[in-house]
Amino acid sequence: MKQQLSEEFKRMQKLAGIIKEAAFNDAGEPMMTHNQFRDYSEPSDEEFDDYPYPNDNDEINISREFINEMKKNNIFVETFNGEEYFIRCKEHEDFMIYFPDDETIEIYDTKNNGQKQEFGYQDAVDYVLKNKRHLLTFDESVKERNSEMDIDSQDRQNNRAEMGGYGLG
Repeated sequence: MKQQLSEEFKRMQKLAGIIKEAAFNDAGEPMMTHNQFRDYSEPSDEEFDDYPYPNDNDEINISREFINEMKKNNIFVETFNGEEYFIRCKEHEDFMIYFPDDETIEIYDTKNNGQKQEFGYQDAVDYVLKNKRHLLTFDESVKERNSEMDIDSQDRQNNRAEMGGYGLG
């Protein structure tokens, strides 16, 4: 009875296309382990070397790569909205960074007559590193940001206290 059920179950799975015939012998026993079969049935990398579209895992996220590279070089890249990025400077100047597409980095540097410049990835990294002496270090930037956040938090707290105080008379 058990063998009949096993054969019927196998037949139903074959009909549904769940089991590939090559994975089992005539007795219904696996010819290889599940991992071996999975590895055997997956295409090799060489089959897709000339495929015109890159694998999603191979795509470079230019903003993430740039931010990680800056972090390696002790530079903190910040953003408030995920579209405009900035690096804090030692002097009163702007150093804004934009990623308009997956190949271009635009840098707005007020030292450069307020002009926005377009770069490829490596040229943008080189430009920022060339100007590193004008930029705060990673730790200095974090400290300044945290200080601003503490001030903002205190302002909100004071505003709530003031608003609450008006209703008590």
